[in-house]
Amino acid sequence: MDPPPRRLAAPLLLLLLLLLLAAASPAARAWKKDEFRNCNQTPFCKRARIRAPHSLDAPLSLAVSPDGFISAEQSHPSRWRPLVLRLSALPPHALRLQIDEDYSTATPPHRRFHVPDVLPDLEARTLHLPEPKTAAGVSTVALSSDLDVVVKHDPFELTVRRAGSGDPVLSFNSHGLFDFEPMRESKPEDETWEEHFRSHTDKRPRGPQSITFDVSFYGAHFVYGLPEHGSTSLALRPTRGPGVEESEPYRLFNLDVFEYLHESPFGLYGSIQRRCRSMCLHQVGMGPLPRRTGGSTHCGWLRLVSLMHSSLLVLSQRM
Repeated sequence: MDPPPRRLAAPLLLLLLLLLLAAASPAARAWKKDEFRNCNQTPFCKRARIRAPHSLDAPLSLAVSPDGFISAEQSHPSRWRPLVLRLSALPPHALRLQIDEDYSTATPPHRRFHVPDVLPDLEARTLHLPEPKTAAGVSTVALSSDLDVVVKHDPFELTVRRAGSGDPVLSFNSHGLFDFEPMRESKPEDETWEEHFRSHTDKRPRGPQSITFDVSFYGAHFVYGLPEHGSTSLALRPTRGPGVEESEPYRLFNLDVFEYLHESPFGLYGSIQRRCRSMCLHQVGMGPLPRRTGGSTHCGWLRLVSLMHSSLLVLSQRM
């Protein structure tokens, strides 16, 4: 291939230099941080971050269904309706926890949407859980030959542990951060449901609907998942604890923007709603979230604490 004529070489070099300078400039690489709310500017995330552990604890009443799953009811003065918890097992060693408001006593005009037939193949193969053994407010169920599920009634806590050694593998609500804001039909006079940020207004006609819970992975040195965009580390970095510079929680918000930071919990270009950790003896995972709502938006924030890898997950549904 013949080289370009001498008279074209100088303009081409100048054009290449200008392109390199434009790509290297901060304006070309920067994302508009002020256009996105952080956790402190988002009421449901801020509430979850400052909530005292075990401030919303409530006891469970446990029952076993003939269909092979375990159900429980939880009531708290801050909620309009009791919560119904359904614990079932899926092959080979999956545990499914479903939580929703109890609509059996009264039919509200609106309820949280459930996508039908989310896991039809797996649901058809739901395993029959044996009768739990209950003593001193703690129920134990054999999930498999080597795994037990332990449910503490008051305060509510769920732990998956090794059957032989009793070593915990995963726990739900061990830090007492579980909260489930119910849908409401009318707004009290002393409350403001609308949220404003820049030129945007979220009217939230059915009130705040965030869900908060903590999940702990025991013995894990690294946790993976969540952000979809690139990073220099596959392992998730903690967002709180010693030596943490970025205290903003991971944002699970699927927004198609071309500007994003690789080393930032503001994962705006898609998220993988799954977390897992690996050890020499076993692997444990959580997710994906089974509920997506047509015509509404879910925004999730997740905080990682660097002690034994605990996570606080906060979800908000906007209709």
